[in-house]
Amino acid sequence: MPNKIEKVHRKELLHSLREQEKQETRDGFPAPILVLKGLFDFLDAELSETDCDDTLRFTREYVRRNAMDEDQIIQWLEEHGGHCDC
Repeated sequence: MPNKIEKVHRKELLHSLREQEKQETRDGFPAPILVLKGLFDFLDAELSETDCDDTLRFTREYVRRNAMDEDQIIQWLEEHGGHCDC
């Protein structure tokens, strides 16, 4: 049975691994997190007034307005299940 010090050490290792995984995920984002949050907020606003037409119409609009790398953003979204605005 692990002693108290071993339990604390294991807990610290687990926390460190989780933080590393989070950072690796963030490093894979195609834009800073605040920019992506802005995109998602924009989509929420647009889709509250208009139904999704099963395209990335609003996403492309936001990306162009904000001079983002459209190909990179769209590719990342599609790789993570974002095939339309909703």
